[in-house]
Amino acid sequence: LLKTKSPGEISIREIARAAGVSQAAPFRHFASKEELLAAIMKEGFELQAKYMRESSEKYKDDPLERFYQCGLCYLRMGLKHPQHFKLMFQSEIIPDEKYPELQMAASSTFVVLRNMIIDLQATGLFGTGDPYLRSMNCWSVVHGFTSLYAEGRLAWLGVTQENAEAAMRVLLSQYLNGTKASIDP
Repeated sequence: LLKTKSPGEISIREIARAAGVSQAAPFRHFASKEELLAAIMKEGFELQAKYMRESSEKYKDDPLERFYQCGLCYLRMGLKHPQHFKLMFQSEIIPDEKYPELQMAASSTFVVLRNMIIDLQATGLFGTGDPYLRSMNCWSVVHGFTSLYAEGRLAWLGVTQENAEAAMRVLLSQYLNGTKASIDP
């Protein structure tokens, strides 16, 4: 359903019909459509964290490649699981105290990124400054590229399926070079 509709356009009735269950069945597990969508969002954040942790572990001895691969796995997740990605970032549901499990799953992805930024700062590959703010900045860059690419907004600039990962690496390289300067609020 998320392939063709926004989260707000989907009804519990449609969800139940697509799943082949009665209209009441979803309410045995979820109090509302929002709770059901939050559970799907949680699954998406868990996938994202899994990809990021696997990448971090695989390249733990090469901080620079770890940085690149973390960004690339974000792109790959967004492309492999577009409905999760869309729901995670285009839904009105926010990972907050109303949905503690969703908040925990979303936080876990950010922690992986923040820890990587701290490690990069320790090696001198990343400039000084609050790792929390640096992580938000890095996430914004990677997410922006991923979202624009996934929505077909970069094709006119020559970013294709064949070169999207190379374009992300160049973007991350430029970003990394720009982080050498110290930032403090």
